[in-house]
Amino acid sequence: MSNDRHRTRIRLPSLRQRPVSINGGKIRAVSTRERYRSRRGRIDVGLIMMLSCAGVCASSGSAQDLRSGLAAIQALDDAGRLDQAVPQYRELLRQHPDSTLIRLGLANDLAQTGTCEDFPESDSSSAGSAGAAREVVIGICHFRRNEIAAALTHLTGALRLDSHDKLAAVFLARAYAESGKPGESVRVLASLGQAARDDRDVLYWTGVFYDQLAEAAYDAMAKSYPDSYPVLETQGDQLVQQQKYDEALKAYQKAQSVAPNAPGLHFDLGNAYWHMARFDEAAAELSAALKANPTDSQVNYELGDIAVKQGDADRGLTLLKKALALDPSLVEAHRSLGRAYLAKRDFPASLRELLIVAEAEPSDHTIHALLASVYQRAGRRQEAEEETRKYNELVKQQMSDLHEKESEQNRDAQSGESTPQK
Repeated sequence: MSNDRHRTRIRLPSLRQRPVSINGGKIRAVSTRERYRSRRGRIDVGLIMMLSCAGVCASSGSAQDLRSGLAAIQALDDAGRLDQAVPQYRELLRQHPDSTLIRLGLANDLAQTGTCEDFPESDSSSAGSAGAAREVVIGICHFRRNEIAAALTHLTGALRLDSHDKLAAVFLARAYAESGKPGESVRVLASLGQAARDDRDVLYWTGVFYDQLAEAAYDAMAKSYPDSYPVLETQGDQLVQQQKYDEALKAYQKAQSVAPNAPGLHFDLGNAYWHMARFDEAAAELSAALKANPTDSQVNYELGDIAVKQGDADRGLTLLKKALALDPSLVEAHRSLGRAYLAKRDFPASLRELLIVAEAEPSDHTIHALLASVYQRAGRRQEAEEETRKYNELVKQQMSDLHEKESEQNRDAQSGESTPQK
């Protein structure tokens, strides 16, 4: 029965978790294209498809030759010798026209050289799998170069030759989405029929395109009714996702001024105050939300957390136990419960709750620091030292990951400046 408050509210559910950016004070949902192309050279639907390629791309008798050929081409790609890699890709494509690995590799190399349609006459078959493979490669190449009209033409042609070609369908759908037609994207993927209904790649991209449709619906609503409380409330929800709590609070306050009795706004306000550590104001709004819906697990949790932080461990214990009874998956409620028991010097109970958090979130360095403190106070020095060691290792790893991520972003930025590819 957790979070029942949302059931009566006017919502665009797919927008609630959407990352947003703030540009000149204007809130906008971040497009799917912006979110998913940051590692365009490495993370792609094609790479996901590669996982299942081994059993499809080649028979057992030629699989070793295919792997050897691909390894040789990869070495040429890594050395920047695309003029030598492309002919070898073409030869492999003639032998294995259904190989996702070969199609993507050749398309990417052609895109880098800017020669999407530079196929020898001997490769110009217009029928069967060979013709479809050629059209798919050319279409993906144009897609990579942001030449969407040409990509649409060739990928549509590929599906005419082979209506069940998943790679062609996925990239055609993506091309339609890039041209602002996510409805067409959904239609293309649906045309693959029953065989693709449970395919992980088709499901993934179908979800992405429905997400874009929801974004378009929200944008239309926001344009037509900018001061309606659902729009203002959704803006607040987006800002909460971005941890812009002060701006979210303003959006929720404006929504409340428009619709003071709208369900859920007391929680929205209280949740924003809670994140901002303005606990007195949070408690007032959350108490109003609890009166309206006593079985809301999140409200019980946040009120219990506030009580513990304000020194009322007994009230905190009552509320937190109720929250967990309503929703056992609230891991953070166990953390607050552990702090409440610690305040009462019930070290075994505190450790029991905190260890639940550590098991659920082993890479969270803060829980290991808290466990080290409790073990130390309980006189269990060896366990305290072990938790301190885990804390130090995690902090070191997180700093290393941060530096690697920054380096990767710099490489992506430089790559984006030097090539027109997507």
